[in-house]
This record gives sequence, structure tokens and C-alpha cells, in this order.
Amino acid sequence: MLSAEEFNKRSHPQGATWNARFVDETTQFSPKWSKRIQQEYGLRDVDSKLRNQTIFGRNALLQDALITCLPNAHTNILYVGPGCDGEWTWPYQEKACASEPFELAARLDKARNDYRMTILDVNAKALLQVKSRNEIFFDAKKLRSEEWKEYLALTDQTPRVEDTIEYACIPSSFEKKRLQGAISFVEGDIFDVMLRKKYDIVYAMNVLYHINNDNHVNAMLHAIHNMAKHTKSGGIIAVESYSSNKNKHNDDTYVYELLTCGIQDKMGIRHRAAISQDWRMSYHLYEKVGP
Repeated sequence: MLSAEEFNKRSHPQGATWNARFVDETTQFSPKWSKRIQQEYGLRDVDSKLRNQTIFGRNALLQDALITCLPNAHTNILYVGPGCDGEWTWPYQEKACASEPFELAARLDKARNDYRMTILDVNAKALLQVKSRNEIFFDAKKLRSEEWKEYLALTDQTPRVEDTIEYACIPSSFEKKRLQGAISFVEGDIFDVMLRKKYDIVYAMNVLYHINNDNHVNAMLHAIHNMAKHTKSGGIIAVESYSSNKNKHNDDTYVYELLTCGIQDKMGIRHRAAISQDWRMSYHLYEKVGP
């Protein structure tokens, strides 16, 4: 394993802004370290976690890859951060639909997987939208039209069109499981939630950069460690990282560099795959190898 000084030198050659003892402290995951990070996290900007608008088809590539490595035919999933509807301003102005749990459900149906799902979010509004939604929508003027066509094909639908917005029903399996209780909802934070059960898959896309405090990297590592605690042996953790040095979420990249320096061993996980989305983002799948 690299020393703290060597790690900082390689990761930030133009001058590290991190504590030189950071790696050594973090790899211990001691109760003292955890308590300190939780105290810092308690002072976080809570509002930043509620600004969680998202958009259709955002992580379709990752979902396609995840379906190929499902651990069993009755997958139990912890879905973290479904997000909320809103107005998406980059790169275009468009109406944004928080549709990702339903996109994943459609792919699971295609794979004939009798899944169960626990949906976790700090924002009660996000949970209410997933609980009550019967349709998802797509702004047909904008990006990801191929992903929308794929969803329509997977669910065997023709969309209802109003102006530039196309609407389609949520997967029938999702509606049925929601009514039966096979899909449950928990208001909580993946940073420190304790669900007292383990899952085959912990799915947390576009979540880590909402975990803010003065020591952003430590907070994200604490959250990943908590994900690992909620994952069964042989299960999968799916997370993302932003790779552009100019991107405001560049702390994500630092987290994955830290994990490859040996911290993942302390968590009982190992890197299984990295999937490039575009010039600034990649997906990471980690396998739980510990108990």
C-alpha cells in the first residue's frame, strides 16, 4: 500500500490540499474515526441533499451491465437516491423525470428476475413520487431518445404524447410489488442508516456527491463503508465517479483512487468492473468479498 505522502504526491502533483495523514487515518475505519466524521457530517448543508433532480436514461449503460451479473433470480436490491422531478438545465433546458427505479425494474423483468427492492432517500418528496407514480415521462426534444425507445420496447408500450412530452406506464411488476410490499420505502441517509439487513445489490448512482461536509472525501468513504455493511457476501455495490479535474465533483475521483490504494480491502470489497459513460463520468461495480 502507498504511504500517505506518496499517495498525495501522485494524486495531486500540483499540491495536495488534504491532510498528509489522511490515508493512514482512513484505512483504520476505527470507531474514533467514524465518530469524528459523523460529528462533521452533522454540520453539513442539508439543503444540498434535497437538490436532487434527475433525468430519464441517465444510467442506462450501467443498468445494462448490472443485469449481466445478477447474483440470483430473486435479487434483493437496496436502491439509494431515486431523485426528484424538476427542470434539467444542462446541456439543454428540459423537463426532468426521476424514472430510474422504473427503468431498472423494466430490465429486471426482461431478465425474468423476481426482484425485491428497498428504496432509500433523505428526501421525503423523492420517496412520495416513487410511491405514487403511475407514469414516467420523457422530453422528446432532448437527449437519450434511444434509451426511451428501449424502455418502451422493454415494457411493450406506445407512449401517450402531449406537446413535446411523451408518457408511458411504469412496469406492471413494479406496481404489483409496490402493492404487495415487495417494494418498500425508507426515509434515511446512506451515510449512517442502519437497516439491519443485507442486500444482493446496493445501487447508489449520482448519490455520493450529495454527501457534503468540510471533509467531503471522508464522508463519501464513510457512506461506501456503510453500503458494504449492507451488502451480502458476493453481492454488488454500484456507484459512480466523475473524472474531470474541472468538475465540481472531482472529489469522487479521489475516493476511487483511495479505494484502489488498499482501503477497499478494509471494507471487504473488491473492484469488479469500471464502465465509461463519457468524458467526465464512469461507473464502478464492487463485489463484497467479506462476511
